[in-house]
Amino acid sequence: MIRILLPVDGSPETDRALAYVAERHARGPVAVTLLYVHETPLHSHAVTLHQHQDWLEEFRTRRARDVLEASASRLREAGIEVETRDAKGPLYRTILREASRLGAKEIVLGVRPPPFGFRDLDRRKGLRRLVGDLPAYATVGS
Repeated sequence: MIRILLPVDGSPETDRALAYVAERHARGPVAVTLLYVHETPLHSHAVTLHQHQDWLEEFRTRRARDVLEASASRLREAGIEVETRDAKGPLYRTILREASRLGAKEIVLGVRPPPFGFRDLDRRKGLRRLVGDLPAYATVGS
C-alpha cells in the first residue's frame, strides 16, 4: 500500500486532487493522509480588519476541521483508508516536513508546486537536511 500525503484547502483544486486519488486507488490500494496547512504568517483579511487573534485562531481551526472532514468523507466513500492532520507553518516547507514525518511516498497537489518545484526548493532552502529523501509528487491541475 502506498502512503500519499494530500494537502487540502476546500478549493476546486482540492476536488481534482481527491478525484485523482480515488481513481488511483481503483488501480491499487493507497492510504491517504489529508493535510490542512495553517499558513504563517497570516495574510488574512481578518487581520486587516483588526479581529482578535483568538477569534481568528478559532475560525482557522473550524475551517480546517470542516475541510478535512468533507475531504475525508469523499475518500472513505471510495473505500480509502484516511487520516487527517493539520499543521502550521510556511505552506511548502510544512508539506515536505509532514511528508517526511509520515513516510509518505507521494504528495498529490491539486495545483502546481512552486515555480521552481519541490526538488529545487530542496536545493535552495537546504530542505534535504529537514526531510531526507524527497517523495515523488503529482500535480493534478494547471
